[in-house]
Amino acid sequence: MQKFINPNDQSGEKTRETLRRWVAERLQLNSFDSVTIQEHVCNDPGCLHAETVFKVKNREGVALYKVAKPLVYVRKWDIEGMQLVKRL
Repeated sequence: MQKFINPNDQSGEKTRETLRRWVAERLQLNSFDSVTIQEHVCNDPGCLHAETVFKVKNREGVALYKVAKPLVYVRKWDIEGMQLVKRL
């Protein structure tokens, strides 16, 4: 699977910072909470799927959320509709 890279944000850090801000707004996080973002790509040769996983740490614990899209394709409406996958 060929991965799209934004020529204006080759490292992806601008995109990650925007997504962190959107997640913080959506979940009403404060400055002590953290959001880690990872893109998981399916390794099965027949699978063309990638998903973006958000790991949120706050005083309630750790929670995982995901959006079934590659990182560069996640938009604000995806964050608004993201679902909790698991609490750790």
